[in-house]
Order: sequence, then C-alpha cells, then structure tokens
Amino acid sequence: MIALFLTYMITVHLKKLAFYSYHGVHEEEGIAGGNFEVNALVRYKPRQGIIRQLEETINYVSLYEIIKDRMNRPSPLLETIAMEIADVFLEQFSLIREVEISITKLQPPIASFVGTVGITYQKKRND
Repeated sequence: MIALFLTYMITVHLKKLAFYSYHGVHEEEGIAGGNFEVNALVRYKPRQGIIRQLEETINYVSLYEIIKDRMNRPSPLLETIAMEIADVFLEQFSLIREVEISITKLQPPIASFVGTVGITYQKKRND
C-alpha cells in the first residue's frame, strides 16, 4: 500500500476594502485625500485536519483591523503601506506562510487620465 501525504493550504481573502485616505507624493493628496481599494490574501497551512474553531484559522476581522489601522496613517508610497501590512500579518500570525497585498488608487491625480493605478506586494515566510 502506498502512503499518501497530502499538503494543502487555505487562503483567507479580503476583497474590495474601501478607504478614504491621504496617501501620495503630491501635496494635494495629503490635503484632499482620495479613494483607495485594498485586497489582501493570506495563505496558511492548518495545524490539523478539519478546522472547527476560530482559534484554528486566521481571523479575517483581525486582518481587516490591521489594514484599516495602516490605511489611516498617511504615506507617500503605496509600496510602503503594503510592505508594512504584510510584515504585521507575518509577525502576528505564525500560521501564515504567504501574504499578497494589492492597493489601488481609484482616482489618481494624473491629467487626462481615466483608470486606476496600484501595486501588488507578495511576501513568503522563509522556513
């Protein structure tokens, strides 16, 4: 008989989180602010088979609070925000193996521009 070793991951995602924040390199962005959308994915390997209690998973409410706290602090670069969010996730949740954070500026201050701009940052735990 061949023994099978299954490896699986669970992804917790928060999508289309809306924030009015004051991020950007232009002075007017720090004064007027703008609309942002954040998407976050965290991947983890459960410690056991079937998850039956909140303590056995990654609480998405806790993830949201971390994102909300960081989005409420102005920063010139979206990259900085995403990197800091990922670091806090990995620091606070030892189960997390991989993080992906996307931040979109919905109305960038670019003349005659129609669309959005944004960044995506990925980080994996080394072990």
